[in-house]
Amino acid sequence: MEEAKSSPRAAADARQGAKQHNEDAFLLFQSPGGRLVAGGVFDGHGGLNGRLAASVARDTALAFFEALGDVGTGFSESQWKTKLEDLFAGMQTAIREAFLRQDPVARGPAPRRAYRKDPELKRSDSPPGSVLHDDRGVVRRHNGYPVHGGTTATLCVVLALEDGSKSVVCANVGDSDAILFFSDNRWKRLSVVGLLC
Repeated sequence: MEEAKSSPRAAADARQGAKQHNEDAFLLFQSPGGRLVAGGVFDGHGGLNGRLAASVARDTALAFFEALGDVGTGFSESQWKTKLEDLFAGMQTAIREAFLRQDPVARGPAPRRAYRKDPELKRSDSPPGSVLHDDRGVVRRHNGYPVHGGTTATLCVVLALEDGSKSVVCANVGDSDAILFFSDNRWKRLSVVGLLC
């Protein structure tokens, strides 16, 4: 947790780069009481699967913050760590479920050779002809190869505490960074690649 003295400000913009689809999503949230402000960046990769993953992660995080409201301003650092670890696990599960639901008919049933290659492959609980997943939860195409696509996720939460101070909590997975800028032009990296901080 980082102490912050100035008022929280947030802005976001998403622009399509050189790729065929904008695969990214962002989140801005302010609790009804204004004591919790959250921002998130979800850098999707893998074409339409990346766009799906980033959107699902954003929607999952938004639902989390909407349910949390101002309650989170009373959490300790260890409580925030637990809540955010649970949120990131929930985002991963939601993305996997979205991949399993998408376009099952076009993929068709798995050929027998896919089952011979990896005997752990199983059909999901979806209708016949749907996507496969293995015991590790890896979503696979009808030919047994993994579905390509996913997203990074970086979340920063600014908390207005009862004593008038502010704290910043940050969590990330992947290579998207969060940087805190101070009014005197100093800055501090808040994220650690691949870790929850």
